[in-house]
Amino acid sequence: MTRPCCRVDPLVYLPVELFYHVLQQSGATAVLRLLAVSHAYYARITADRLLWRALFLQTFGDSDGWLRWYTLGCGGHRGDNGVERDWFEVFLARLATERHWRRGIGTEQPVPIDASVVATAAAADKAPTWMCDETRPWLSVWRPLERMAVPLAIVQHVYRQSPQTQLLPIHGRALQVIITESHLVVFVQPTSGKEQSMMAWPLDQLATSPSSPPAAVTALAEWSPSTDALGAWLLALSCTSRANALQPTLIQLDGHGRHVLRLPGAYVSRHLQYVHPADTARSIPGRVGIFLHTLDGRTLSWRLVEIDEQSPQAPHTIHSGSIELGRQTLLPLRMHSTRLDDAHALLHGADLRGPAEFLGVVEMVGPGSDRRPASTRLLWRRAMAYEKVIPLNARLILLASLPQEQRAMPGIDRSAMMAAIGRLARPLPPATVHHPPMLRTTVHVLSAIDGTLLREYKTTPWTSLQHVIGNLVVLAVRDGKRWLMDGLTGEMLRTLPGAPGCWNADATHYYYCDGQGHPMRINHGCA
Repeated sequence: MTRPCCRVDPLVYLPVELFYHVLQQSGATAVLRLLAVSHAYYARITADRLLWRALFLQTFGDSDGWLRWYTLGCGGHRGDNGVERDWFEVFLARLATERHWRRGIGTEQPVPIDASVVATAAAADKAPTWMCDETRPWLSVWRPLERMAVPLAIVQHVYRQSPQTQLLPIHGRALQVIITESHLVVFVQPTSGKEQSMMAWPLDQLATSPSSPPAAVTALAEWSPSTDALGAWLLALSCTSRANALQPTLIQLDGHGRHVLRLPGAYVSRHLQYVHPADTARSIPGRVGIFLHTLDGRTLSWRLVEIDEQSPQAPHTIHSGSIELGRQTLLPLRMHSTRLDDAHALLHGADLRGPAEFLGVVEMVGPGSDRRPASTRLLWRRAMAYEKVIPLNARLILLASLPQEQRAMPGIDRSAMMAAIGRLARPLPPATVHHPPMLRTTVHVLSAIDGTLLREYKTTPWTSLQHVIGNLVVLAVRDGKRWLMDGLTGEMLRTLPGAPGCWNADATHYYYCDGQGHPMRINHGCA
């Protein structure tokens, strides 16, 4: 006698906590496929907000600013009635945005800039050529390319709303514009005098009274354009007197906009590693972590400095470490560092003579007590000379491109995958810059977790490479054209419009100038 087939669904008898833990570990792709099994599965899975919030951060993260742009237009993570927003809907909207980029779906329209700015910026009788100086999904800053000492045009973008333009008067020439999560920061060179100044406007103030005095005006004799921002904090190299050397300066972009701390020493390379807000329930103050590193001979040293928001003048070193670079490694003039997430920092060589042969990831192991990292360690290192390093995903992969001409280290088998990581890539000599277009550029996709080579492909030589959203990057080639490329596979998806040199992009918008110099935008976000 044939035994009947058992049709009992094992997921039905799992505890709720274990059921959602299995789904979270399976990944977003498997969960989306599971939704199509039955209506019961669909209703049960989509109802859990914590699951979809975890899947969103696991799949997309929040490094490109898309989530802030979306929640600003929806009244934050909680709606007008105080109910927490549907994270399943947020996940689908983010998925749709990347799909619109790939398929070229978007609304194209002129950027609404006030006519008075056009009249002020016009040189002679010709219309000015506009340039998108800085952009985030929720804000873009425009100024004419011919005249810099004019009011800046601030265009605010809100989810499912028309863009709004405001004029931002500045007294002098804008040297650099930085958009943080809470402020708009402008470094200004005054028309009279040599001392520079930094002005910061809260984003809420820009929507109501942009012409009012800024929240912060800080006198700076000199500063470095390599500035890092995270949350309401700004980290720059500056000095108040030209007789002094540049020092890392931490600035809090609050109502006072004051200099919080100057960090002395040789650690001129730095970035903000994490910003932990205060936990009033546990009586834990807010903390800011700063990653500092320097190269002394062949010794690469770093330290993690933490600052308490309640006593910012008393910084203390949480952890430090160092490694010795090999004798066969081409020493860089300095090292660059990039924050991947709160627990990982990317180190790569930077040299004016060309790319230097170092790439590695430092891990902040923990967390320890009070959300502090327990220690720091070099997770992995490779002797590679990358010309451009772009983190595609904060936790998993990064895109690195290098010239085609390269040499292999003696005694290494080039056919093995791990051997490809150990190859030394040499920069293109100046005489080969204008070679015929058949010269190709090699691109490597590495794992940011262990440095494993995931993919290798070749592409046309490029002059600029900018990450926009997900695995998508904008590739500007030498003939002035721009391509949207899948950084994971190297597939050229489509060409992008606009005149050469006057373009910019963020996670939701692509900005360019047409043939008459008029600013245009393409919104790939959900309409």
